[in-house]
Amino acid sequence: MKRVLLALPEPPLPFGGAAARWFHVLIGELAYAGAEVTALCCSGGAGADREAQDLHGPTAVLKFYPAFGKLASLAKPFSYPYSAAMAAEVRRLLRQPWDHVRFETHFSAWLHNRPPRNAELNVHHLYAIDCRDDVPRGLGERLLRSRILRCEQSLLRRFSRISTLTDRLAAEVRRLHPSASVRVTPMTIDKSLYPFAEPV
Repeated sequence: MKRVLLALPEPPLPFGGAAARWFHVLIGELAYAGAEVTALCCSGGAGADREAQDLHGPTAVLKFYPAFGKLASLAKPFSYPYSAAMAAEVRRLLRQPWDHVRFETHFSAWLHNRPPRNAELNVHHLYAIDCRDDVPRGLGERLLRSRILRCEQSLLRRFSRISTLTDRLAAEVRRLHPSASVRVTPMTIDKSLYPFAEPV
């Protein structure tokens, strides 16, 4: 049985945001394939965490961690969802052998300074693309944008294996981190959960 460790920025839920719906499919399919799955999740609140536990608890180990607080992002942009307790648990678990380790979204890389070589970072978006055509308003915005882009590249370079949702993201990752092994794995949802409705 393969052992898989996941680090997720939100609980895996079929009717959450787009990422949460993907995590729901990811954990479900891994469990269906017979993998032993442990998922460390940033908390979505008591209700969301309980729903995710009810859905996936029978086939996977889920652990939830409240956000660290937005003040953390002053030094580390977008690190606030990832608590010190979650980072400590990642480090503890990575002392064990895992067949696959996957960090979802590039800001989850704040959880570990030197992830193992078999760890993969899955990139959902990049500010290097999203903000390319934005015009910063004033010195403060320019400095903030510059810091975010530097951190983004630094986080990518913690990983030697990276997956992305699109070819466009893959090309940008290769530009920012030329030595990385990059592949494209499109986001998937379980379309059976969302009945098609004809336009009114």
